[in-house]
Amino acid sequence: MAATKLVVPVLFAGGMLVVTFARAPTRPTAAPPGATMMAQDTTRELSAGLLRRLAAAADGYRTGTPVYVVASYASPHTVVGVFESRERAQRIAREYGRTYDVFGPYVTPRDYGRPIIFLAKPHCDPTIYSCEADKWLLPKVPWAADDIDSVTITAYHRSGETWHVRSPRLQVDAVFFTLAAHDKFVFPYYAGLVGTAYADSLRQSLGAYIQRAPGGP
Repeated sequence: MAATKLVVPVLFAGGMLVVTFARAPTRPTAAPPGATMMAQDTTRELSAGLLRRLAAAADGYRTGTPVYVVASYASPHTVVGVFESRERAQRIAREYGRTYDVFGPYVTPRDYGRPIIFLAKPHCDPTIYSCEADKWLLPKVPWAADDIDSVTITAYHRSGETWHVRSPRLQVDAVFFTLAAHDKFVFPYYAGLVGTAYADSLRQSLGAYIQRAPGGP
């Protein structure tokens, strides 16, 4: 299993703001409700912030099999990846330096006893989940996330310009197109996970970009 950096890439085109929750190049995330935490490899004290980060990490791997999380003791407790092999996790932790360690193994149950399934459903302005469902019909037979070859998003500007991004395999968990969506979903998530200062730094970087748009005061 390849290393997975939990990042929030920000993409822009034609005045459109796109924020994504990404997982590269596998899936994100540690011990949510129903998870089993097996013997921990370290006796070092773990902060509440680090524990939240680990829980968020393993939760993305609802495989029912043990996984190991490589993360930093230093705030904001960057998660480098989630691995099925302890040996590989240890190698990656050594590459990243002394503040990084291997945590786990953690086991999270499968969803309804199935492998992780591709579920593409929209949330539309202002508070409507799965609007225009007829345009977002899921495959008749569920696709396993590991079977997704790639995901492509294309936006068309009225000027004729297009913006295109392609993600090999299913590396992106969510996409947000406006600052309003960022404030509703991204900000509260990261504020709870790593603190408001970090969440605000993400928002400020978006604000700096938005101010470059024409039509301001």
